[in-house]
Amino acid sequence: MKALLARWYALNAREQNLALLVAFAVFGMLYVLVVVDPLEAAIKAQHAEVSQLSTQMDDNQSALTDMQGKLAADPNLPYRTRLLAAQDRQNQLQAQLDGQTAALISPQQMKNLLQTLLKEQPGLQLNALSSFSEPLQLSKPDADKPDADKTDAPPVAVLYRHGVRMQLSGSYFDVLKYLQQVEGSGWRLYWQRLDYRVGEAGPSHAEIELEVYTLSRSAEWIGV
Repeated sequence: MKALLARWYALNAREQNLALLVAFAVFGMLYVLVVVDPLEAAIKAQHAEVSQLSTQMDDNQSALTDMQGKLAADPNLPYRTRLLAAQDRQNQLQAQLDGQTAALISPQQMKNLLQTLLKEQPGLQLNALSSFSEPLQLSKPDADKPDADKTDAPPVAVLYRHGVRMQLSGSYFDVLKYLQQVEGSGWRLYWQRLDYRVGEAGPSHAEIELEVYTLSRSAEWIGV
C-alpha cells in the first residue's frame, strides 16, 4: 500500500488526472455491465408486454366496432352473442393493462421524486430541466384492408409516455449515488438516456444528461 502511495505521489498533476479519468472510465464500464444492462433488459421485457396488451386491445376494439355496425344493420342473436363476448374480452384486456401500469410511478410523482432526491445531493447541480410527452402509436391496420384505407385510418394511442430530461453537473460518484437513490426509492420508471461526459472542468464537474419516463393511459401531463 505504501509503495502504491509513493508511486502515486511521484506522478505529476497531469498524470494523476489521467489516472483518475481512466479509473472513472473503468467504474463507468462496470456500472453499465452490472446495473444498466440488466435494468435495460428488464425494462424492454416489461415494455414489450405492455405494448402487446395495448395492441391486443386495439385489435379487439376494431373487431368490436365492426360487430356493432353489423348488429345495427342486422340485429340477430348470433351477432349479439359475439358482441357480448367481444365486450367481455375488451374488459379483460383493459384490466390486464391497468394491472401492468398500476405499479408505475405517476408523471407528477416522478417529477417530485427526481427533484426531492436531487436536493439530497449537494454535489450535483441542476443546469436544465424539461419535460416531454408523446403518445405510443400501437394500432395496426387490418391485413385485408386496401393500402389506401390503411393510410387514411388514424392510429389509436392507448398509452402515453411522459418523461423528464435533466442536465446536471457533478462528479461520477455523485451521479452514481443519485441514480442508486432513485432505483431504491421503491417506484418503478423507465430509463431512456444517460450520458456522462468529462470536459475541461475535470471529473468533479462532469456534464450529465439524464432522461427518464413513465407510462400512463392518460394524455394529461403536468410538465416542469
